[in-house]
Amino acid sequence: MEQRYLIVGIDPGTTAAVACLDLRGDIVKVKSAKQMGLSHVIEFIRSCGTPAVVASDVDRIPALNAKVCAKFGVRAMHPERPLSVFEKNRMTEGMHVSDSHQRDCLAAAIWCYNCLSNKLRKIQALGLSDKVAHLVIQGSSIAGARRKMDDESPKPKNKMNSPEQVHDPQRAQVKSLKRMVKDLRQRLEKEQEMREQLKKRLEQAKKRKKPKPLPKTRKEDSLRSKINILQRYKRLAEGLSTGQLLLCGVYPHVIGGLTLIQRRGFSDDFDIGFTSKASISSEIISAGKKTVDSKALKELGGIYYIEKSALSRELEREPPLESIIKEYRLSRA
Repeated sequence: MEQRYLIVGIDPGTTAAVACLDLRGDIVKVKSAKQMGLSHVIEFIRSCGTPAVVASDVDRIPALNAKVCAKFGVRAMHPERPLSVFEKNRMTEGMHVSDSHQRDCLAAAIWCYNCLSNKLRKIQALGLSDKVAHLVIQGSSIAGARRKMDDESPKPKNKMNSPEQVHDPQRAQVKSLKRMVKDLRQRLEKEQEMREQLKKRLEQAKKRKKPKPLPKTRKEDSLRSKINILQRYKRLAEGLSTGQLLLCGVYPHVIGGLTLIQRRGFSDDFDIGFTSKASISSEIISAGKKTVDSKALKELGGIYYIEKSALSRELEREPPLESIIKEYRLSRA
């Protein structure tokens, strides 16, 4: 069973509170209690999983947070300025909290997740484990975290990999995208429930002839944005499963013979190199490989892909640089 890594928010004090989120931003558990010391906080966190980062809602690292970080050997995060009561109420709106301490620690955890969400979604889109995400949060690059995971994994002894054991990057990408679509659909359902509650409140306020201002426009914009993201991931997953779309790796990663090359100096372990730089395009052609302008690629959440028909059209079109090289070689003959 895969280890659960957490984003932990702590509000220290006479009445301390701890909130734990998973690396997809979902609430695992929230607790507050009087005289909750370090040992009790650590015991509660361990009952939920393993912390990847500990956050506060103030512009410093409180002593309790620092001790928890030292105990687990993880990173601490805090905002540049204290979160206001308005911000904390807005972030925790619609969530069940028993007191202001639970609200504060939950807001700290949500703020921390929002800071890391782009990087976490990219890791999930690549089909990588939460262990990789944990290492990246501590300061490793994605490539460095993957190498460390490979070094730590046991090596098979004199056994041929069966077809089921062979890693298929494209299948892993599709599986990860489907999981992200499911997560987004669940979030969308929560947004719709919240929208219905806001409508009821508005109707009740109109009946009392004392309408209260509701942040309707902001929530509608957020809902619309999440619907668009959900639809784009769904189309990408469907296109990959039907073969109409092809994934492209970012060098040194090659998927299906395709890779995006952004720097000079590379090996020839690919079929088609995508680049926007003439010097790199020339080097690819000299190596006997095909090159396509990287403008033909599309990108979604750090995932690069291209329509199969578009790739065929690009390959039929002779690049101007290739024509120049041919003319140069003929003139030297």
